[in-house]
Amino acid sequence: MVVLLGLLLSTISPAWAFPPAPYYTIYGDVRDAYGDLIPAGDASVILYQGDKEILRERLTNPGQADHNYQLRLRIDMMRVATGSYSSIALRPDDAFTIAINVGGQLFYPLEIAQAPVVGNPAERRRLDLTLGVDSDGDGLPDSWEESQLHIAGYQPGLDGWDLSLIDRDSDFNNDGISNWADYTAGTYTDDHTTTLELKVKEIGSEYMRLEFYAIFGRIYRLEASSDLVTWTPLPFAVSAAEQDTATNTTLRSETTGVTNVYVSRSNSFFRLISR
Repeated sequence: MVVLLGLLLSTISPAWAFPPAPYYTIYGDVRDAYGDLIPAGDASVILYQGDKEILRERLTNPGQADHNYQLRLRIDMMRVATGSYSSIALRPDDAFTIAINVGGQLFYPLEIAQAPVVGNPAERRRLDLTLGVDSDGDGLPDSWEESQLHIAGYQPGLDGWDLSLIDRDSDFNNDGISNWADYTAGTYTDDHTTTLELKVKEIGSEYMRLEFYAIFGRIYRLEASSDLVTWTPLPFAVSAAEQDTATNTTLRSETTGVTNVYVSRSNSFFRLISR
C-alpha cells in the first residue's frame, strides 16, 4: 500500500499547481485628451494578454486615493514540473496591453503603444493612462496641444497645426513648469499666472493662509512634511473662522481662479497636488 501510494504521487505531482505568488499591481490615473480624469460612470480598464481578456475593473471616483484605477494581477511562480494555478495567471515579463471601455467603446491609451510587461510579484507600478491621438509621438494628445496653440494665438497652416511647438518636456510659456505638468494640472501653457503654485500669503497667531490658482473641476490635496521625505494629508479650512475644526484634505474646485485655504500654523513644509 505504501509503495503504491508513492508511485501514485510521483505520477500526478507534475500536474499540481504551485501556490500563487503575491499580486503584481498596476495603478494610476486615466485622463482624456484634455487632461481631465475620466469619470467613473460606465468606464472600466481592461487588461489583455494577446486577444485574451485577463482582468476588468471599473474606474473609481477621485477621492483620498492618488489614482482612479487599480489592477491586481495574479502571478504564478511557475515552479519546475508544476502547472499554472489559474488560467488568468501571468508570469513576470509577460507582455500585456490595456484598453479603456467608455460607454461600450474601446480606447487604447498612448502609453501602451509599446506593450508593457508584467513586473515581479508584490511590486506596485504606477502607469498613468492618456487617451487621444498623439501624431507626433511626444506623449501629449494632439487635441490638447492644438487647444493650447489656439489659446496662444496660433493658427493651423496648410499642413495643419505645428505640434512641434509643444512637446511633453518643454515649457511653452517659460514659467518653469513643463507642458506635461500643465496638461495634468489643467493650467494653460500660454498664461504663466495659472501655474500650479502654492504660496504663503498670511501668517497669523494660530493659522496660515495659503493661496493657489485652482481650475474648475480639478481636485486638490494638501500635504505636510517635516523632512521632505514623509508626507501626510494636511487638514485645511476654506475660511479662517473654520480653522479650529478643519477636516478637509481635498478640495474639488467649483470655480477657476485664485483660491485661499487655511491651515494650522506650523514649521512644516507644504505641497499641493492636483488631479
